[in-house]
Order: sequence, then structure tokens, then C-alpha cells
Amino acid sequence: QTNSALNLAAIDEDERQEAVEHTIRTFAFAARAGARTVVVHLGGAGRGLLSSESELRRMFAAGRMESEEARAAQEQAHRARAERVGPHLDAARRSLAELTEAGARHDVTIGLENRLHFHEIPSPEEALALTAGYPPERAGYWHDTGHAEVQMRLGLLDAPAALTALAPRLAGVHLHDVSGIRDHRAPGNGDVDWGYIAAALPAGIVYTLEIDQHEPESLLARSLDFLRERGVLPSS
Repeated sequence: QTNSALNLAAIDEDERQEAVEHTIRTFAFAARAGARTVVVHLGGAGRGLLSSESELRRMFAAGRMESEEARAAQEQAHRARAERVGPHLDAARRSLAELTEAGARHDVTIGLENRLHFHEIPSPEEALALTAGYPPERAGYWHDTGHAEVQMRLGLLDAPAALTALAPRLAGVHLHDVSGIRDHRAPGNGDVDWGYIAAALPAGIVYTLEIDQHEPESLLARSLDFLRERGVLPSS
């Protein structure tokens, strides 16, 4: 069974433990390759999208995000997540404790990534709480610009506030643009506001361009210059 089929926040202990074991094997591969940071998807409160998030995605496509129905769906999403996340968050916390011990043995830092869907762990508040008990070289936050942007466009997240709050724990960042609510666009092939991202990113973090394989090569070649011009990447 592959790691992508397993949930580090699973309530089922056998599944959770198997997910931990797969992730620790990733640490071993990373160490042999000379990588010092491993991005970790810490699981979710169940597997499927919340029905309210699915509804918000349909309303976004229909241009109805300013409607009362959209606001009601946003409120329902927050309620539904709060109702189900508790035991999954406890499981995720246990997984992280085991993973940080293994990470120390392999000399790798764990980067907890913000995920694309609202039921997934961690939320910004959860990321702060989860990383608070560990030194930066053991566990930090990994910010995905596209995921945060999509959640903001659905009305479920204040992306600038989240990034600012988590910047002191930032280990690295996935950089990609968003068009509509489709992420993994080449930077410049979308309409993300890069200004707040440039202002919040501290020096010394790891940068990764996470771009869809179907993006034109000409846009890939332009991405680095685009990000440098906007102050997201160092100029040299």
C-alpha cells in the first residue's frame, strides 16, 4: 500500500502506524540523497472533501461567491471540520512525535505543509500548535502558495494572515500561481498577489517551484525572473 493511500491522522491505529513507517522510509531516502528537509502531509479529518467545500467549489465556478449561500457554506465548512477534527488531530500529533524522533536520526527537518482541502491537517492554528514543541531543525511549517490561495478564494482562509503568523516557523515554500481555483500554474500564469508573500518570507528558507507538467516551457523559463522581479526570490 502506498503512502498516498494512508492517513497520518487516521483514527485507526494500524493505518496510522503504517503511514508513519512509510514516511520514515522517505526520511531514509532523503538522507541518502543529501536532502535536509522533507515535506510531510500530516493527513486529514477523514478522507473526502467536506460537502460544504464541494458546494463552494461549484459556487466559485458559477460566480456566486458573494451570495448568502456561499457564506452559509463557509460557516458550515468551519462547523463540520470542528466537529470531526479532534480525534484526527490527536492522531496527527502522535504521528508527528514519532516522525520527529526518526527525523533526528536521519538529520532531516520535517516541513508540515498546508494542504489544498479544508478537512486536511494542519490549519494555520494547528500548524502553530503542532510545531511549537519542537526546535526548528526538527519540525517547521512548509507554505504552499497555491493551496493557501485556493482556500482563500473559497472564503475559508485568510492567507496573508496565516503566512505572517507562521513565518517564524517557516522551513520552506512551494511557489506556484493560481488561475481561478486551479493551482500549480507557473508563476506569472495566474493572479496570485505576490506582494504579501514576498513581504512575509524570511531569508534562508528552501524554495521549490511546484509547477504542473502541462505548463508551457516558455512560462517555466520565465518563472524565476518573474519571482525575482516581485521580490519573492533573491535577486541573485
